[in-house]
Amino acid sequence: LEGCGAGALPAGACASVLAWVEADEAVRYARGIARDPEYADHWQRWAAHERSLYAADGTRARAHLVVDTTDARF
Repeated sequence: LEGCGAGALPAGACASVLAWVEADEAVRYARGIARDPEYADHWQRWAAHERSLYAADGTRARAHLVVDTTDARF
């Protein structure tokens, strides 16, 4: 299982199964900064690039499995 961006084209076309794991934006931010606080200054820029990539690529729409982890407790 690979991470962020692994399902993006053209490499994503080679995936046997594409799983999309998501959570609400505020939840992703809280988890990300709790894990890597040094990224706080860069988060908004990175998130905007990610939204742009996935919208243009249609990554979520190509997923075989979509899992919402918004309410998951880790």
